[in-house]
Amino acid sequence: MFRLNSVKSILLVMLSFPLLAILICGIYIAKQYYVEYGNYSKINSIAEVILKGNDLVHEFQKERGRSSGFFNSKGAQFAAELKSQRELTDKKLIEFLKTVSSNDYGKENIAFQNNIKKSNELISTLALNRKSIDSLNGSVEDYLKYYTATISSLIKLNAEFLAVSNTNNELYNLTSSYYGLLEYKERNGLTRAVLAGVFTKNKFSKPLLFKAVELKKEIKIYLENFESHATKEDCNYFKNTVSGEDVKKVDTLIDYALENSENQELGISASEWFDAVTAKINLIKKVEDRISKEILQFASANESRSRNNLVAIVSFLVI
Repeated sequence: MFRLNSVKSILLVMLSFPLLAILICGIYIAKQYYVEYGNYSKINSIAEVILKGNDLVHEFQKERGRSSGFFNSKGAQFAAELKSQRELTDKKLIEFLKTVSSNDYGKENIAFQNNIKKSNELISTLALNRKSIDSLNGSVEDYLKYYTATISSLIKLNAEFLAVSNTNNELYNLTSSYYGLLEYKERNGLTRAVLAGVFTKNKFSKPLLFKAVELKKEIKIYLENFESHATKEDCNYFKNTVSGEDVKKVDTLIDYALENSENQELGISASEWFDAVTAKINLIKKVEDRISKEILQFASANESRSRNNLVAIVSFLVI
């Protein structure tokens, strides 16, 4: 009897090691699925806030350009267009603020909440800045800085996509290409505002010439950043979409302006410039919208997959 019990004990001990190994591996795998599920859930939770913010960015970018043309013409140009644009901005602003107030993720994540707070602080002075622009007080450089800081604070919200996507290389590249595209679009938007002011005054000032040269370099850098992370399909979509006469015209006008920066009169219509560059930026927005949908689709599909895998592994361990 003693020998039989000893054999049973030895067998139990021998079996316990592989069972323990299976349990440890199962717990490790379950933890991985839990982390994945959490990250994909976060993307879906914050996506609405971020995408509403990006829609607001698009309108702020146009308002910045209209404001520059209006201010530099001393109110003689872009008055009606600026009024209409502010209405579009306000509509997107209301949607953004409403979404922020109803989203719980921003309340739980301190870094994200701080970025929202920074954006709201800048947005709170929008009415004051608009009033000063209408009164032609201050300088165009000050208003460019204000709008650019506000836009930058909203774009930074997209960094949260990067923060929660670092466990998956495919998703990380997708969100990185998206972020690069947003920065590329912003440099085009800022170029629109700078040259709208230049063409309205019909000549460069030294600060705006320096800025225009700097922006041309940055546009190239952020386009390369986008292309280095984007999928082959998204790169092809960009090349096929952001093309045509308006895109060529924008490049031609930028080169002409910089090559003739010392001229007392550039002889380029501000409206002609604004229409062409806005058409180009709207094409970039199409690419932006495509990639944002890809991010959401990827996150949703993998959230479901991670949840199902987590349930399966936990069920196996319990059994």
